[in-house]
Amino acid sequence: MLWEFACRAQDRTPALNDYAHMRQHTAAGPATLCWAEIVDGVEIPERDMASPAVRALRELAFTTAAFDDDLFSYGKERWLAARSAHATGCRLNLVDILAQERGLPVHKALEEAVALTNRLTARFARLREQVLPTASGPLRQHLDHLSTLLRGNAEWGLRAGRYSDPDGRHPGAVVTTGSFTDTAPPAGAPGIAALSWLWELPGYG
Repeated sequence: MLWEFACRAQDRTPALNDYAHMRQHTAAGPATLCWAEIVDGVEIPERDMASPAVRALRELAFTTAAFDDDLFSYGKERWLAARSAHATGCRLNLVDILAQERGLPVHKALEEAVALTNRLTARFARLREQVLPTASGPLRQHLDHLSTLLRGNAEWGLRAGRYSDPDGRHPGAVVTTGSFTDTAPPAGAPGIAALSWLWELPGYG
């Protein structure tokens, strides 16, 4: 959060690679999921949690959920900015960062943001299926929670009043839609250095 404050204080939009690395840490993913282990009443073996594949699955889940939140909140952010006399040049949303760094119009940046979250989700699903067969009981439960986080966050974001009613006084001012596709995203890494390691795990193609 201090990193976000620094960006705002300096009126600076971060580079895409920096944002891709830091965004998972500003969305409370680990703080939220630590409760699952407490509620389940089981301890996940440290050797499981420390393995590169499980670390990758956690980072994939937290980053994807955070990027999905950026998509859900984008309409709200634009709605509020259009009505504010204090708008700044700092942008802390995946869509705006893609638009700035790649010189894209907003509709193309939105498409790229969706494509990126689809690619991360597909990588999570593939890696999870590779890890599950040899996972301990507690680890399998943890992976189920990560999967539920992704789906639950997406379903909640499409209905949440915090996004559709930007200032608490205009219900329905913003409409967010979701869609499904049968077209699989590209299998390789998305070309963002901070995320590339998620595709470079020995033994997990």
